[in-house]
Amino acid sequence: MPAPKRQKLLIFVIAYYAEATLKKVLERIPQTVFERFDCEVLVVDDGSEDRTFAIGREYKEAHPRFA
Repeated sequence: MPAPKRQKLLIFVIAYYAEATLKKVLERIPQTVFERFDCEVLVVDDGSEDRTFAIGREYKEAHPRFA
């Protein structure tokens, strides 16, 4: 019998001038979410001029489920 398919989950993190908080927010997504679901995290930056985009990109490089 094939293993049951895991439910899909897409998490959106909306970030605007979130340099001070973005990494903390991403780190708070519990590992159990990734274990229980076929999960992807999408960080949306609305043109911040601080390091928000760079932090999101760095986190993505270290964690492949982040987009």
